[in-house]
Amino acid sequence: MPEAEPLIIFAMAALEVHAHPFMNIIAVQMWLEKIFGDRNVPAYELNKFTVETLTDLMQRNVRQEKNTQLLIEDYRQKAEEYGAENRRLEGILDSLGMTSGSLSQSGVMSLRTLANLALTLNTADATDTRLLLALGWLEEETGRVGEARRTQQRLLQQLTHDIQAARIKHSTLSKALEDLESKASAEQCEVEKQAQNTLFMRNKAKEYKSHTQKMEVMLEKTRVDPSIYHQTLTQRAQELDRLKQQIVPLRKQLESYHGLPPDAIQAHVRLEELKETVSTLEEEVRRKIDVMQI
Repeated sequence: MPEAEPLIIFAMAALEVHAHPFMNIIAVQMWLEKIFGDRNVPAYELNKFTVETLTDLMQRNVRQEKNTQLLIEDYRQKAEEYGAENRRLEGILDSLGMTSGSLSQSGVMSLRTLANLALTLNTADATDTRLLLALGWLEEETGRVGEARRTQQRLLQQLTHDIQAARIKHSTLSKALEDLESKASAEQCEVEKQAQNTLFMRNKAKEYKSHTQKMEVMLEKTRVDPSIYHQTLTQRAQELDRLKQQIVPLRKQLESYHGLPPDAIQAHVRLEELKETVSTLEEEVRRKIDVMQI
C-alpha cells in the first residue's frame, strides 16, 4: 500500500472520531510501527475507546522507555566509575608488587567475602566506615522489621480473638434467631387459634342477636305479659327474699309476745296475714315460672 494511503485512511477516521485529534492517531500508528518493526501492524477498529486505550499505552511505554534509558545511563556511568577505580587500585597494587596472583587462597577468599559483603550492603566501596555505617543501618532495619513483625503478630492475635468472639456471637445470635423463629411459629399458631375463636364468637353473637330479635318480635306478636319476663321474675324473687328477711324479726317479736294477755291474739292475726301474703307471692312466682317453662 502506498505511504499516502494510510494517512488518508487515518485522516478520515479522525474526522469520524471527534474526540481525538488527527495527530494522536498518527502518533499511535507510528508507535505501533516502531513496536512491531518489520512485521505488519494488526488491524484494529478506529473508534474513541480504541484510540484512547492505545494512546494511554503509548504514553506509558514512552515514560517507561525514558526511565529505562536513564537507568541504563546511570549503570553505564557507574560501570565507568568502578572501572576507573579498579584501574586506579590495580595501579596502586602493581606499584606495591601485589597482584591477584600473588595473594594466597585465604586472602582471595577474604577479598571475595569483603566484595560480596559490600555488594550485599550496597556500599560504594569496602572501607571500614562505609561497612560500619551499612551494618548499623542494617541493624536498624532489622529492628524495624522485627518491630513490624511483632506488631503484625499482635494484630494477628487481636484479629484471631475478634474472629473467635465474632464466631461465638454469631452462634449465640443464630441460636437466639432459631428460638425466636420457633416462638414466632408457636405464637402464630396461637394467634390463628385465637382468631378462629374470635370469629366463632362473633358469628355466635350475631346468631344470638338475630335469635333474640326474632324472639322479641314473637313476644310482641303473642302479646305476652311482661310480668313473666325473666327480669321481672328476678325482681319479684328479690322482693320475696326481702319480705322473708322482714318476717324473721317479726316472728321473733311474736314469740316474745306469747306469754302476754289476749292482745297477743291480734299480733298472731297480723302474723297470719303476713304469712298468707308471703304464700300468695310464692305461689304467684311459681306460677309465672311454670308459665315460662311451658
